[in-house]
Amino acid sequence: MTSIINHKAQLQNIERLIREQQQTIQQLPPGKIIARNRNGSYYYTQKVPLPKGGFKEHYFRKEELPAASAIARRMYLEKQLEDLLQQKILLQKLIKLEEHHSVADQFLENHPGISQLISPPDSGDLDLVRQWKEKPYQRNQKYPEGLIYPTVAPGLFVRSKAEADLLSRFEHYHVPYHYEEILVFNGMEFAMDFTLLNVRSMKIWYWDHRGMLDTESYIQKTLYCDSYYLRNGIIPWINLITTTETKEHPLDIQWVDHLIEYYLL
Repeated sequence: MTSIINHKAQLQNIERLIREQQQTIQQLPPGKIIARNRNGSYYYTQKVPLPKGGFKEHYFRKEELPAASAIARRMYLEKQLEDLLQQKILLQKLIKLEEHHSVADQFLENHPGISQLISPPDSGDLDLVRQWKEKPYQRNQKYPEGLIYPTVAPGLFVRSKAEADLLSRFEHYHVPYHYEEILVFNGMEFAMDFTLLNVRSMKIWYWDHRGMLDTESYIQKTLYCDSYYLRNGIIPWINLITTTETKEHPLDIQWVDHLIEYYLL
């Protein structure tokens, strides 16, 4: 049930973002800008329809560059809108699937005693867990000056109080984690906040905390990263857990505990 609630809340948020994006796009001039490089400098043109048919190419002079910029921004926002619409479709499919529990899930829900018999990891799994916790991994090396918040893990500093709080809850529930492990997609590196291991299922999960969702530049960065995640099989509430925060709405630790208990234990 928690998963469905999460997905429906995320779907509402995506639908809101879609509406806002559509409104912004409508306020910008339509068209397509063509950028060409001449001796290391770009110049911009646009095809303009002629009254009797056909097109002519209009060159944007220096004083017209703000108009060209508005058209280019619309082109970019339209591509972002495509990403949001794809996320909406995926979430709708997930919700539809979750509203129809599998026979196996229903069996475990109706027989909690049986569930306890098959859930604990065997000794072989415990060895795998230990190996996963201790294996070396590539950590994000960018902006080390931002690692200023101490954690309950000796010697480990993180970038925000929220990340320190999350790590504390992982330690409390004995959830194995890697901090800012580097993921590589098509040659591009991304540092997820936490890579986690569900000990019972031996499944890898990712946890991304969005801590400044009241900042426009942060929103754009989040959407950019999400598009890469989706294209590379990292899908919210399938193998990606997200938490959010704004100045007026700090991280809810009780909600964090619910997420850990549902997805990671």
